[in-house]
Amino acid sequence: MNKTKKVMVATALTGVLGVGAFFGTYSWFTDATATGESEVTAGTLEITDIANENVFLPEGEEFHIAPSRTVEGETITVANTGNMEVVPRLKLNMDVNGDDNNDNYNGEDLRDKYEVTMHFEREDRGYDETRTLALSDVDEDRGIINQFFPEEDGFEYPVAPGDDFEVTFDLKLKEEAGNEYQGSVVTGSLEVEAKQTDEGAEYENE
Repeated sequence: MNKTKKVMVATALTGVLGVGAFFGTYSWFTDATATGESEVTAGTLEITDIANENVFLPEGEEFHIAPSRTVEGETITVANTGNMEVVPRLKLNMDVNGDDNNDNYNGEDLRDKYEVTMHFEREDRGYDETRTLALSDVDEDRGIINQFFPEEDGFEYPVAPGDDFEVTFDLKLKEEAGNEYQGSVVTGSLEVEAKQTDEGAEYENE
């Protein structure tokens, strides 16, 4: 390569390097930022499991009810173990059968002379009340669904996380019960439901 060509090549390379240096030296002003990561966790709506509790008597214990005698029920404590407020609802299922396995024995409605008394206590509200209801006044298809409280509202005040309530049901056979009640059998179970406090929330079976 002659001297003239070498000078031209060198000059061309100098121009390329010059262009590259020009674009690398200047840029637009920029800035960047980002938020920190955040999480949203779904709430938990949970109440005490009472599957091993009994309404009237501890398992294996017997009590022979008779006129004027009362079976004092077990105290059942239901706590809000989740992290959301809940609106509870109670359902006490009752069934009465005579010794012929019929709830109408010799023409007598066996529900007529049985009555149930509910004792309800909420320490968080300072609420303590006892109410009595005759089984004959209860719609048998519905059981006792909040007939002690407004059915559509559950409780007047929601139960907050960590709070609880206690409920006890006593069963009595009235003094005027006759011989047709001998051998009759009463069974009972308690269901407790809970739902969100938000407007429009419904119980699962509504």
